[in-house]
Amino acid sequence: MSQEDVNLTRRGYEALARGDMESMLELVDPDIVVEIHTGRPDLPETDTLHGHAGFMENLRLLDEVFEDVEVTPEEFIEVGEELVVPVYTSGRGRGSGIRVENRVTHIWTIHSGKAIRFRVFPTTEHALEALGMTAPAERLR
Repeated sequence: MSQEDVNLTRRGYEALARGDMESMLELVDPDIVVEIHTGRPDLPETDTLHGHAGFMENLRLLDEVFEDVEVTPEEFIEVGEELVVPVYTSGRGRGSGIRVENRVTHIWTIHSGKAIRFRVFPTTEHALEALGMTAPAERLR
């Protein structure tokens, strides 16, 4: 993982915060694999989406549930060729208007300047476990 890859990921979150989906998609490989790991026994363990359409579908689902959604990366943890990013999410429920706050963890795989795999986990522990780890490696700010 290079500093350039970390910076690419940061730019992605910045574009998302601005609502600039075009810039966000420029950082994502057209054949990206998106995996959403629920960690919930009442839901399928993993939902897999593909390509730019799948990446945008994941964002659309978030936007469908919440108004004024914010996704804020808290730190960047380099684990070999992967970048683990715990994120704080918040927004108001579209139906209820109730403010909801949550933390999830993203794992990005970057190759040749593009995100080729994006995984969402309910906790950092789940994400690190998926990478065969129990404690963070090198932390980047």
